[in-house]
Amino acid sequence: MSEQPAKIRVLNQCISPASKTVGHHRHREPELLLITSGELRALLPNRELVLHEGEGLFINSGTAHGVVANSKEGANFICVSFSTDCIAAADDTRLIARYVDPILKARNFEYIPLRGSGWANDICDILRSMQSTYSAKMPGYELKLKIMVSEIWLTLYENCVPDLSDKRSVSHTEKARIDILRRFIQENYAEKIKLEDIAASAHISRGECCRIFKRLYGTTPFQYLVHYRLTRSVYYLSETDKSISQIAQSVGFCSSSYYTKCFRSEYNCTPLKFRQAQHRLAEI
Repeated sequence: MSEQPAKIRVLNQCISPASKTVGHHRHREPELLLITSGELRALLPNRELVLHEGEGLFINSGTAHGVVANSKEGANFICVSFSTDCIAAADDTRLIARYVDPILKARNFEYIPLRGSGWANDICDILRSMQSTYSAKMPGYELKLKIMVSEIWLTLYENCVPDLSDKRSVSHTEKARIDILRRFIQENYAEKIKLEDIAASAHISRGECCRIFKRLYGTTPFQYLVHYRLTRSVYYLSETDKSISQIAQSVGFCSSSYYTKCFRSEYNCTPLKFRQAQHRLAEI
C-alpha cells in the first residue's frame, strides 16, 4: 500500500467540543495548519490566536503550542509537518545557510499567521492542494508533495525574511524589530494607525521606524501599510459581495475615493473593474 513520504506528513484532524484541546507540545519539524471548518484557538508563546475557516498558521521548529476548539461545532483542520531536508539536503550547506536557517533559526519567526495577505492565501491554497494530492495518491504524488513544500517555504522566505542581498549588514536587532513592526501592521491594518503606533509596537522612535523600513524594504511604514491594505482588499473583492465603500472601510481606508485612488495606482484599474474581471474569470 502506498505511504506518504516519511519526511512529510499530511493529516486531516478534528477537535470536537467534547475533547476540544490538544495541550502544549513541540515538534522538531515545522508545522502548518489550515482551518477547514469551525474555529480554532492556537495557544502560542505569550499569546492566543483565533483562526477562522480558511485561515492558517505556520509554527516553527521547536515552538511550544497547543490548540483548542473555539466554536460549538468543534474544528476541522489540515495539518502538514515536514523535514527541511525536503528543501535542502543535510549536506547542502549553501542552500541551508541561504534559505533554511533564516527562518528555521530565527526566534522572531516562532509562528506566522497565514491570513489577510495575498501570499498567505497562496500558502493556504497549496495546503489544500497537498491534502487532495495525498488523498488521491496518484503516481508521482510523493514528488508533488515535496515540490509544494518547497513552494511554501519559498513564499515564506520571500515575504517574511528581510532582503539581505545587498552588502550592508543587517543586525539581529533590526530583523527582530522589522518582524514586530510588520506583524503589528498585519494584525491592525483595519484600524486607524499612525506612525507613532507602529513605532511604539517595537518601542522605537518614529525616525528609527522609518529608517528600518527604508533600509530593509526600500519603502516607508505608511507605504507598507497601504500596500497591505490593498492586498487584503483583493480578497474581499474576489470572495465577498461587500460594496466598494464597505471594503474600503473594512481594510482601513478613510474613504472609498481614496481607496480607489490607491487601488488604481497599485493595480492600474479601479476596484470595480478588478471585481468584474474576477467574476468573468470565475465563469470561464
